[in-house]
Amino acid sequence: IKKALFSSLEPVGFKVLQNGLSNITFRGVFTQSNPVTLGNGLYGIETTFKLVKNFGLESPKTKPLTNIFLNTSDSPNGLKPIIEFTMSPSGGNYTITNTTNGISMQFKNLAGGETITLDCDRQIITSSLGFRRLSNFNKQWMRFEKGRNTLEFSGTVANVKVTYQNKKYVG
Repeated sequence: IKKALFSSLEPVGFKVLQNGLSNITFRGVFTQSNPVTLGNGLYGIETTFKLVKNFGLESPKTKPLTNIFLNTSDSPNGLKPIIEFTMSPSGGNYTITNTTNGISMQFKNLAGGETITLDCDRQIITSSLGFRRLSNFNKQWMRFEKGRNTLEFSGTVANVKVTYQNKKYVG
């Protein structure tokens, strides 16, 4: 166990199995260990885990995107999700506006049945048809403010979903 935990200086994921924390992954390195004994036997290991950043990430969640998005992340800079939508068979234009902060993501001239995936944190657009769609996009990347966000949709899509990971600060 000691070799597996302490042989690498590369950050690893670590979960605390405690109510309220078990769905959060922290990244860091194990820096030291001490055996914990009970009588003459080894009972456990006491260790120090140094976080790379002072937050952990909840497990990713994916759900349909509706007119209300509740951001419970601790991030002071808002939540930058992955948004995926599939155009209706007729194609056309599609807009998602966050009226809470004024960000309005607009796409023009998309193909019917095309699925667009936007990674708003990394600012990457992927088209299911292999098209480069940056020129069809107004380059306003969605961000959800802490708390309740009200969204408006314009255009016809078959579905739209959002994937996100809440940041949770410790200390």
